[in-house]
Amino acid sequence: MKNTVFLSAIAFSLCALAFLQTAPVDRADYAPRSASVTEPVADATGMEQLMLALRADIETGEMNHEGLRLLGERTRQVAAAQSANRASSAHYWNAMGPDNVGGRTRCILAVNELHLFTGGVSGGLWRSWNRGDNWERVSSFPAAMVGSIAMAGNGDLYVGTGTLFDGVSGVGGSGFRGDGIYRSTDMGESWNRVEGTDPGLFNGGDWSATDALVADPSVASRVWYGGVQGLGYIENGEVFTDVISGIAGSTSVQDIEIALDGSYMLISTSNGRVYRSTDFATAETVSGSPNDPVITQGFGRCRVAISPDDSQSAFALLATTGSQFGGVFHSANGGVTWEEIWPDGVEGYDICPTNNQARYDLALGVQKGNPEMAFVGGQALWKCGPSYQAEQAASMGGGASNPFYVHADVHEIIFTPGGTMFIAGDGGIFRSDNGGVTYTA
Repeated sequence: MKNTVFLSAIAFSLCALAFLQTAPVDRADYAPRSASVTEPVADATGMEQLMLALRADIETGEMNHEGLRLLGERTRQVAAAQSANRASSAHYWNAMGPDNVGGRTRCILAVNELHLFTGGVSGGLWRSWNRGDNWERVSSFPAAMVGSIAMAGNGDLYVGTGTLFDGVSGVGGSGFRGDGIYRSTDMGESWNRVEGTDPGLFNGGDWSATDALVADPSVASRVWYGGVQGLGYIENGEVFTDVISGIAGSTSVQDIEIALDGSYMLISTSNGRVYRSTDFATAETVSGSPNDPVITQGFGRCRVAISPDDSQSAFALLATTGSQFGGVFHSANGGVTWEEIWPDGVEGYDICPTNNQARYDLALGVQKGNPEMAFVGGQALWKCGPSYQAEQAASMGGGASNPFYVHADVHEIIFTPGGTMFIAGDGGIFRSDNGGVTYTA
């Protein structure tokens, strides 16, 4: 009996082995697919081919830009209606968190001491009603990357999309091209792209990056814009271009600041110049050689700021063409002459000591109530002034539990009329209620 069972087991094993050797086997072998001549190439032409395949008119085979624009507007209208219907439904999903983790932001607008707007570099507009303690997405705004925000004196909101200072790789990076300038006349409940600011589907030029939006303190309906398209203003939704003479042509505008009393404007441009205008129609450069009493010319990026309390006190923060810290300048006479108050190259006093990324993260704000104190942002947050030694103003370590912590890579610094300080950067929004002594994430 035992021999019979043993022989049967051997026979079964031999049959199983024969089956496994002859049966087809699915193998996870990888063989690269040979490229087809019809596949898009890996450059701008390939991107155009891909978009043509995805979005071409099915009847003509060509791009119908006006049709796509109308389709986009209709899609947003339907999405808004569906969102409203879901909100009234018993089966509507509610976000449960986490809601305390911020992402990279390059701008922040304080409508008042409580009401804030900010935008994500990776897309979307956000709003807070309680000084930034909680945020909600503005669902009526398209998922475009936000580079700048401003509110005109009449209450119109403007949002500039795209930025010159984030990589626009489109292959996993956070940056992407902009989609023009958007306007809201009902405090963010609805938005429309300003006519004439559509960059087009494949255009990386005009209106694809707007890094500066500033309200005109003298004209309630006017907001000035600056970006890859140059300098101009929008008034009641109408675009005006080439309005200031004296600025070199074919240059992108990096930053704009207007004195609150309307006495002058400062403009920094991509050709390494800072311009000053008092009549808002003509401008003259205030950038010269290192031996002149003006801002050193030839920088890679420049931020400008004017004190909200004393228009004669102005600051300029420079990054070199090699994206290193380039120094801080101060003017005590409304930007006519300048003094370098924090030179570059001083060991241990560098807002961007590693990675050469001053062109990427560069922020400047003048403290409310102290016209001679500027907060300076790079990899870390610093402060300085004509009568103050430069010193680091926040720690980059310790996390949100550390009251002195501000996340690395600062992109914007603002002060409300009440003196509250808000900082926007790679770690979202931080707030200081005591002039930059401690911070709340």
